[in-house]
Amino acid sequence: MAIEWNKLRPWDGSQNTAFEMLVCQLAEYERVPDGSTFVKKGAPDAGVECFWQRPDGRELGWQAKFFTSSLTTQQWAQVDSSVKNALDKHPNLKTYIVCMAVDRSDARSEGRQSFLDRWNDRVEKWKGWASERNMCVDFSFWGTHEIVERLAHDEHQGRHFYWFNEEILSPTWFRRQLDDAVAAIGPRYTPELNVQLPISKVFDSLSRSPAFLAGFRETYGDLGKAWSRCSWRIVEEIASDDFANLQERFQSLIRTAKRFDKQGVEPIDWSEMESQAREVFEEVGNIERIIADFELNQPEDAEQAGQGSGKSSTRDRLDYAQYDLRRIRGQLREFDDFVCSAPAKQANRPALLLVGDAGTGKTHLFGDAASNHVKSAAPAVLLLGNRFRDDEPWGQILRMLGLSCERDQFLGAMQTAAQLSGRRAVIFIDALNEGEGRRMWEKWLPSMLECLQRYPWIAIAVSVRSSYEEWIIPAGLAPDKLIRHVHQGFAGHEYDAAKAFFEHYGIQ
Repeated sequence: MAIEWNKLRPWDGSQNTAFEMLVCQLAEYERVPDGSTFVKKGAPDAGVECFWQRPDGRELGWQAKFFTSSLTTQQWAQVDSSVKNALDKHPNLKTYIVCMAVDRSDARSEGRQSFLDRWNDRVEKWKGWASERNMCVDFSFWGTHEIVERLAHDEHQGRHFYWFNEEILSPTWFRRQLDDAVAAIGPRYTPELNVQLPISKVFDSLSRSPAFLAGFRETYGDLGKAWSRCSWRIVEEIASDDFANLQERFQSLIRTAKRFDKQGVEPIDWSEMESQAREVFEEVGNIERIIADFELNQPEDAEQAGQGSGKSSTRDRLDYAQYDLRRIRGQLREFDDFVCSAPAKQANRPALLLVGDAGTGKTHLFGDAASNHVKSAAPAVLLLGNRFRDDEPWGQILRMLGLSCERDQFLGAMQTAAQLSGRRAVIFIDALNEGEGRRMWEKWLPSMLECLQRYPWIAIAVSVRSSYEEWIIPAGLAPDKLIRHVHQGFAGHEYDAAKAFFEHYGIQ
């Protein structure tokens, strides 16, 4: 495998940034001890583009410089500056890997220093800087050879295809593919007639979009706000031990939610949060019973305590506490509804099955979802069921997209594009019941889903007419392999749909 660095696809308008992203993606696949955490940094990076933090706290860091020839004095000074920053800002750094788009020459000509000689001299200087900071750091080098060696691994073949085929799977390429699909759909999809429906949220969770994370953050954030607004003093006075249990369980629930509030595709442990929320719910109920019993045992004159002195009576304070607990209970129900919802399940299962009767707008819904995905600079392709023949699907998909690569190169490149966008790529296949292809899906859909499990950054969404579902979708795929959703069209949203339709066509 050869690399032509001048053909490196720019990212964010820059080959320098692209090289940094490529290095970080390769670094994320390096072998590290179980329990290690990978961190990709943004600018400014304090001398480290990304790093692995091992369970013992030690760090393995990378710095990328898109230098394609022997370094000038100014370029060596840039590397020195990055090393100093890394040593100052990462005291637990144990290994530092400097990456460049060049190999170290070693001509061994008398009287001339080679690249390798200069590198060795620099390493000695950097080790001295580390020693002055009571640090012991190993300095390593990744050049063209080391990068090519990693790109040759099976898990990176699609990455090589993505980064060095500039016109393939670029944002412009995805836009053109979608435009072609929309043109083929015809009048079944009219973007101007978009009416936002609740079911569209499942596509946010399918792709792990920022909107999905924002909804999750808002749900547990509202729970935290409800807690912070409570006046707990009377509860602590009459049920100190029970309140301590409640507080501990509540804080544990919030910590768990925050642990999963991050961009990525790692599975979210909804069942743990559901269990913790119900434990909090039980503790709230327990305290409500304690307050009710305490209130019953209050002497009648206690109701008058504090009157005329500007102080709340005991009974008033108990009423406020009960009100606060009811509010907590209500927010807990909303949180539990979210973690048990179909969108939450969809976030962990990147495979969606949409069923609905003829004319309910399944194609329109897929068109909107794909369009929104591509507009947000995330990768998505929309394929039409009537274009498939009774044959192996991946070869057909590559031909439809005009690609001459292998299946795994395509999927690996899609995964790379998805990782760069920060959300899953989605392959939409609309109307499995149409055309000759409807005979193939029962044979090939299970193996397609099995294949995609190796690419966690790629999701698939398929639609089928309800009357064809049992003939086309193999039994047992839903819900184990596919999350099934029923599209009811505009049921419950008839006014919004009619208003959009009439306004679009100028009808009174």
